[in-house]
Amino acid sequence: MDIKKVLEQEADQITKVDDNIIIETVGVDQAVDEVRKSLLEIKACLASRDFEKACQLGYGSVSNAYVFLQRTLGGLHDAVMDKELLVSEIASKAKLSYEKTLPQVDALLESSRPLVTDESLLS
Repeated sequence: MDIKKVLEQEADQITKVDDNIIIETVGVDQAVDEVRKSLLEIKACLASRDFEKACQLGYGSVSNAYVFLQRTLGGLHDAVMDKELLVSEIASKAKLSYEKTLPQVDALLESSRPLVTDESLLS
């Protein structure tokens, strides 16, 4: 079957997978911000020589933020695995290799497009 026809037939599923990746990415981004905020709190405690509070934060807010990050990364991993499964199914229907199908699916996904083009903004 022609790849364009398969992509048209799978349009709803492609959109669903794309939306899920975007949603999970937002969760990871929020979790990264929480980890960063918690680490900055510890850094401030160290600078003010409040070592006891720094230790408490390490066992409290930093630990909680890290668990949150791990959970959101798990959700993102599941979403990426769903994408890989969908690409495999499309490749099979189109009788193409995964490697030839992936770029065509990625071209339809908002989640495959970079949000930032200036690398200095990534750090």
